[in-house]
Amino acid sequence: MTSDSRRWPRKVVLAVARRGWEQRWAISVAVLAALAVALTVTVRNTDLLPGERSVSRWMFEHAGGAGKDVSAVLDVAMSKEVAPVMLAVLIPLVWWAWGRYAAFALVLAGLIAALSLIDLASRPVPTDEFALGGSADGVAGYPSGHVIYAVIVLGFPAFLASRYGAPTRTRTALVWALVTLVVLMGPSRLVEQAHWPADVIGGYLIGLALLLGTIWLHNHTLSWIGPRFPRLHSLLTGDPPPRPGEAP
Repeated sequence: MTSDSRRWPRKVVLAVARRGWEQRWAISVAVLAALAVALTVTVRNTDLLPGERSVSRWMFEHAGGAGKDVSAVLDVAMSKEVAPVMLAVLIPLVWWAWGRYAAFALVLAGLIAALSLIDLASRPVPTDEFALGGSADGVAGYPSGHVIYAVIVLGFPAFLASRYGAPTRTRTALVWALVTLVVLMGPSRLVEQAHWPADVIGGYLIGLALLLGTIWLHNHTLSWIGPRFPRLHSLLTGDPPPRPGEAP
């Protein structure tokens, strides 16, 4: 057996791994979307998944006073009255910190988050006794809109901070604070008895898929727009239009 014939399996594995790494964004979005579709179909054909009632009850009973207070604050912060105001405050702050293009991208993220708030299953919310309550079409049900909105609208500034911010303790603290809020949003919906666990998981799956898609658009839009629509590139960035042959 020649040395080349012994090496070809390794070369194939390395080539596949390299290709997978290059397509990691598309693969991640596809996996998350597939999981979200599978869970959505399951939820639409099932009243409650095994363990949902017991998990919800355990979260509510073990949240403690501090946990319930945090959940109440997060519930208000992501409400339909307060969440748009929070986004409106974040946009100029992002513009000031990281520039015009980052602010435009956050506007896009907010629009995607708002358009994704669709009740996919009209699933009844938990009652005080952790039974299936009344259907809350467009307000509760499946998936959790609070979770989707938090993942996109808080997760995208966390990405922007890690992408554009100088590597300082302030940046690290900001990123971790935003990620912590996103992580806490899911359990808070169970403590508030506003959703079942599957609603929360579905919110994370859909929200993460949309967040990764938004980040991909942010990373690739300027390089595509620059040579084709230089004036639009200038509008988005505030920079002079790129010259012919010049990389945007």
